[in-house]
Amino acid sequence: MSLFSVRNIVLLITFLFILFPAVTESTSSTQSDSSSFSDSTIDSMPEETEKTKKAKFNPITFVGDILNDKYRLRVDFGAEPNRHGSMVFAATDFDWSESFSQRLRLEYDHYSTSTNSTSELSNQEVRSISATLFPLVFYFGDSSITTKTRFSQVNIGVYFNYSITKTNTGTFFNLSSDKELWGEYAGMSGFSLSDTAQKYHLVGPVFGYSVNFPLHEYISLTLEGFFVPAYLVTLSTELKTSYYFEDGPVSSSNSLSFRSLSFPIARQTISFDFFRYLRIKGHISYQHLNLRALTISDVDIENYSVHTLVVRYGGEILSPSKTRKKSAHLWAGLYYEMTWNKNYLQDLSSTDYTGKWVLCFSK
Repeated sequence: MSLFSVRNIVLLITFLFILFPAVTESTSSTQSDSSSFSDSTIDSMPEETEKTKKAKFNPITFVGDILNDKYRLRVDFGAEPNRHGSMVFAATDFDWSESFSQRLRLEYDHYSTSTNSTSELSNQEVRSISATLFPLVFYFGDSSITTKTRFSQVNIGVYFNYSITKTNTGTFFNLSSDKELWGEYAGMSGFSLSDTAQKYHLVGPVFGYSVNFPLHEYISLTLEGFFVPAYLVTLSTELKTSYYFEDGPVSSSNSLSFRSLSFPIARQTISFDFFRYLRIKGHISYQHLNLRALTISDVDIENYSVHTLVVRYGGEILSPSKTRKKSAHLWAGLYYEMTWNKNYLQDLSSTDYTGKWVLCFSK
């Protein structure tokens, strides 16, 4: 072998020894960078996934979707303001399936009235809370708003009501000369103030129904009913009266507790929808209450009954819902309401009538 060849081989070996560490370091560096990038990617993935999940849940969007009936849970709320008070209500439905649901409806009513005459001034304030629980709500038919077949529902549940009535009355009086009745005050005149607080609870089974009949492409009829066949009434009354004579005031007080079975509470509604945006509606309801009265003489306690008949009619502007399980998505109505209260106390009876305009908003 020539000297040239030996020298070339030595140079080649030396070059390879010099190059190998550089290549190894470069490869190691590349692998390290790649591994670091991979680890970084893996570590950041859960973070980014978690952030993405958090970004997807928006409370405002969630509430908006509920109000737009995009979930199984549906809500409804509204108010009826008037010059004597207001009534507010809220309801919620949860669909377990297409044909079975549960419902809860709450109402709060507060109003006051005043009566003035030449001999009497009276003010009455009423607060009432009612809850209707329907654990069984059954649907029959296709609930789609575009379906041209009949759709109906049947509701079975329990009705609760708590009411408190406070009455303040001021009256000028002239007592008769009957000493057996009035004793030493017989024949006197003066002024009296009386405060009455009456509380009662109602509880009973309730049945409801609703049937929607499409009559035409742009016209539909809906019938709705609400019926409490019998209910238990628990009544408590406190009466405080002050008589003001020339010689000075005389005060008396009395109270009672009473239970009775009353029946019924019945409501019927009929409505026609035109073009899905306009509704004409009529409503009639009847309630019978058996109660007990405290007399001014503080001796006799007498049973009496109250019969209430309410007739309401008017129109509503609608924003159509996406399902016939709900009457409308948004609506506002104007009605005229007539109320008759007929009271029976022993052989006596009296009838009070009120008529008023009612404005209602609901979601």
